[in-house]
Amino acid sequence: MRAVNDSFTKNTIELDGGEFIDSMFAECKLVYHGGALPKIEGSSLDNSHFALRGSAANTTQFLKLLWALGERDAVENILADIKGA
Repeated sequence: MRAVNDSFTKNTIELDGGEFIDSMFAECKLVYHGGALPKIEGSSLDNSHFALRGSAANTTQFLKLLWALGERDAVENILADIKGA
């Protein structure tokens, strides 16, 4: 999906491989399955939320498993990398 200067209200938007430029999402569910990264620039979110499905959800489950196994430093290192620390 390619959206430029579009507005979405109360929609479910599949993000994988999409391009969203200067768009507005109001009360939307933004779903990422772990495929091609979306391009999101200059867009705004108003009371919208993200949902992870498929491979993306599996990644979060794996991080939860590591945490439960006591590998908290590994999880913290991954989060630090995400944050750019």
